[in-house]
Amino acid sequence: MKLAPKCAGRAAVKFYRFCVRLRNRFFSDLASGAFHGFGEGSTIQLPATIWGESRILIGRKVHVGPGSWLLSLNEESADQSPVIQIGDGCSFAGGITITAVRSVSIGNHVLTGRNVH
Repeated sequence: MKLAPKCAGRAAVKFYRFCVRLRNRFFSDLASGAFHGFGEGSTIQLPATIWGESRILIGRKVHVGPGSWLLSLNEESADQSPVIQIGDGCSFAGGITITAVRSVSIGNHVLTGRNVH
């Protein structure tokens, strides 16, 4: 009798994880056009705070964890080149903050832990 609730519980958790991945993929695909560049296979997990996305360039296969902030604070500048540039293959755990007025450039394959500011 105890096996059925365990199986149902595992199925519920797997379904929940699938729904979260689907939601994040859907959001990332829809929002990608608003960015200066958004590489193939990149994902931003919700919730996220994003300002100045037209000045943010995200490379290929980048992961931005939940609760992160990406803020470009110089949107009115005549120069529309990216202010924040994130290289290919980067992975940022949740709760990171990347803010720039002039320039922040993060190279390829950078890994950060949670709550890096």
